[in-house]
Formats: sequence, structure tokens, C-alpha cells
Amino acid sequence: SVMAGGRQAECGPLMAVDPLQRCVALHVYDGYVTVIPINKDYDINTNVTKGLTTGPFKDAYHARIEERTLLSMAFLETSIDYLPQLSLMHQDARGFQHVITHGVDVKAKGLVFLGSIQKEKEPSDSSSKMPAMKMPPKHDRLKISRIDGGSATLIPIPPPPSRNSSKLGGVVILGQRQVTYHSTAEGITR
Repeated sequence: SVMAGGRQAECGPLMAVDPLQRCVALHVYDGYVTVIPINKDYDINTNVTKGLTTGPFKDAYHARIEERTLLSMAFLETSIDYLPQLSLMHQDARGFQHVITHGVDVKAKGLVFLGSIQKEKEPSDSSSKMPAMKMPPKHDRLKISRIDGGSATLIPIPPPPSRNSSKLGGVVILGQRQVTYHSTAEGITR
């Protein structure tokens, strides 16, 4: 459905799929990200679903974002312990470009913003098989200010295969004049 009063995205529609297949994110209207949860109980071979939802997707919802002019978006590779991490490349009113990552809380139908504090949730159902997902530690969350002015694309990179590294992947930023790699595991930008 078309959002009442929604203005179509200035830079065109964008789409990203969580690498662990938990949700799809769409940016069609300025100021909003539409999240479509993926129904893991759907069997593509028999077209049969366990539960109330019929089909491969659950009900979509719109989440408000502060970033207006989105240029690119991608999901970072994470462990199953963390909420899906949606990285957004955006341009501010002064023309500077930035990258920021927000958590996508599919169960609560909203976003967990970078600066927000996530409260530990009590398990509502003791028979639940899935552990509660959380945000990565603050030092692992991705936020880069004033990247190359001609940047246009985010490419997610898996985390390095090390026991002591972060469970969160990094991102390559393709710019007009440079290519930048940011590793959340090492906390460095090259």
C-alpha cells in the first residue's frame, strides 16, 4: 500500500536482503525503511506454511529513519545472536556523506538506532527455541562520518575467520575517487 503523504525516494528505490534470510529491507519513501520479515516456516516445495502466515513473507512494516537522502544500503554479515544490521549510506543537508548501521528488530517491528540502549528482554515464552537477539557491542557498531563525496555503493564483507574476532562483518565503500574498507572486527578504516 502507498503511504499517505510519503514522498518517493529522491535517489530511487533501494533493496537489501539479510544474509541470514531473516528479512528484506526496502527504501521506497524518504524517511522510511519498509521491512518484510521472511517466513522461515514456509516450505517452497509444498507451498505449505506452519503457523498463521501464508506464503514466504510475513506482514511488512514501515520504520521511520532520520537519514533522508539514502544513497545505498546493505545488511552486514552477523552471527545469529545479533539482530540484522542494516547499514545506510546517506547524504546530509550540507552534502557530506556518512555510513551508519541500525539493528532491525523483526519481532518488535522497528529499528534499534545506533545510539539507543537496548534493554535486556525477559523471555515471554519459556518454550521458545530461539535465543533473544541483541545489538552488537557499541565498539563493533558501524558509523563513519564524511566519507568520499562521490561514494555510491556499500558492499558487505564477512567477518574474518578468527576465534577472537567480532561476529560482525565489515563493509567496502565504493567512491568516485577511492575505495574504503571498514572492518568492525578490527575497528579500522583503510
